[in-house]
Amino acid sequence: MANSEIHSSMWRMRELLNENISFRVPRIQRVYKWEKNEIRDFIDDLIHATNNKSRHYFGAFCTADVSSTNSTHDVNTMIIIDGQQRITTSLLFLKYMEKKVTSEVNKETIKQIFLNTNLQLGKNDNQSFQNILNDETPDTNSNLSNVMKHFEECLNESPTGKNLSSDELVSTLIGKFQMVKILLPKKLISATFQLINNRGKHLDQDELIKSKLFLDLEATETDESVMEDLDRQWMEMLGKLKKNKVQPKVFIQHVLAIKLGSTDREKLFYDFQRDYKKIQRSSFQNECPAKIWLEDLFKWSERYFKLRSPSENLEKIKINGRINAGEWLKRTKDINAMNIYPILLACYCKYYENNDKNSFAKVVDSCYRFHILIRTLGSVKTDGYNKEMEFIAHEIFEDRISKVTDVVDKLMKYKKSVTTLISISQAISNIKPKSARHCLLLIEEHEHGTEKIANTPTLEHILPKNYKKTDWYDYIKNHYVDYNDDYVGTLKENLGNMTLLSNSKNGGVKDHIFDKKILRYKNSDYGITRDVATKLSWTDADIEQKQKEYCKILDEILIINEYHKPKNKL
Repeated sequence: MANSEIHSSMWRMRELLNENISFRVPRIQRVYKWEKNEIRDFIDDLIHATNNKSRHYFGAFCTADVSSTNSTHDVNTMIIIDGQQRITTSLLFLKYMEKKVTSEVNKETIKQIFLNTNLQLGKNDNQSFQNILNDETPDTNSNLSNVMKHFEECLNESPTGKNLSSDELVSTLIGKFQMVKILLPKKLISATFQLINNRGKHLDQDELIKSKLFLDLEATETDESVMEDLDRQWMEMLGKLKKNKVQPKVFIQHVLAIKLGSTDREKLFYDFQRDYKKIQRSSFQNECPAKIWLEDLFKWSERYFKLRSPSENLEKIKINGRINAGEWLKRTKDINAMNIYPILLACYCKYYENNDKNSFAKVVDSCYRFHILIRTLGSVKTDGYNKEMEFIAHEIFEDRISKVTDVVDKLMKYKKSVTTLISISQAISNIKPKSARHCLLLIEEHEHGTEKIANTPTLEHILPKNYKKTDWYDYIKNHYVDYNDDYVGTLKENLGNMTLLSNSKNGGVKDHIFDKKILRYKNSDYGITRDVATKLSWTDADIEQKQKEYCKILDEILIINEYHKPKNKL
């Protein structure tokens, strides 16, 4: 067969008598899934074909020859692309019938099939499968553990099955169950797997990428230990991404965006193929492109995790006496500023890894404040924002942007192009709690230089949200101008009505009236909260005044090309 040809033929189990072959289930295939319902369908089809002395079409059996003279596997080694559930069930049924048949022909046939055939399932099922073949107890966590019991129950539950002998059923399975056996060339393995799974279980974009890479590895990599190591690293990467609450496709998109420019998350697999083909063209003949791509992805993932969980080294880098780069990264993660991670990744690679740590810290600082301005307060649409950040990251990676000032200029240029930005004053008039907390942290640092960030603050509404159920209700009626519920409802959601408290102190404040709250505020860790304690009352005029103060400060500190020193550093 020519290397590019697809060969197909009708195939039956009896042909295993004439073949000395090893079948392997690739590591990207799912585990054995058949349970009693599927086993019952298998038994019913077997009984029907036996009673009618007819042939039965048993589906497709798609394989690829990965034999190699350099391979650690047997010379006749096939990987199963489609049909592992049917082949596994058929061999297990022969094992179930091994001691039940009385015909010497059938006994010898079953014996020879197992002598000639070596089926290796995926690592989660293979030990249980081999245990069954060796008359040992399988792992109870595997679906394989119940297969023999299901055979017994389904045969006993069938009215017509009881009248058929074991020899008749075995003869039907070996001789009359037909499959279309499709033998693929290596280069079509991953494409065929993708097509099969698109018609069955829908695969996410990252799963398609994994299938492509690991099927190519199955077809070309000769060192099994390399395969095991790459598979282990992939699973570790997925585990860390899950722990960091990051979807694998989002992370992979960020990496591809850095390397290729802006990407489309819905067409992520095709963007991946662009990068993969570049590697194929540039790699040496003895290098496996899938291995190169995976190893590069793992390097990027380590950078990613360092950004998500900053080390002490990052926490030591400060700019103009401000908080450290590690803390900016923690805030970036807390506010879920995923859009700016491509730039952070590209700059970590360009600046931090080349020992220009101050430049990296400036980028983190600028990107965080930029995200607050554009997305948190500005509500810019995600798609355009994503693409612009990815494009800037690509330019950094390609060395078209060399200085931090150039990165900031690009961000400023994008800001000017956005026509949907609302004013800061409008944005903080009805602000969400998490956004409010981040804005107040910026104000706290600017005004007081306090670094009580490790003791994560909670957001305190000075005029409580549920003021109607407290002493505040009468107080508001007597002290607020033009009182009405709508007006007060708007005031309590203003940033000017909010401040910061540590967790331990917030619990004691509760919804007390203002003159009781200030007793706690005076001893607060946060300067902006101690400032509120200087007030004699908390009227609508006080809220509006504080709102204007905060708006003016944010207008100043969200200018991302300036790195302000704290005014009153303690």
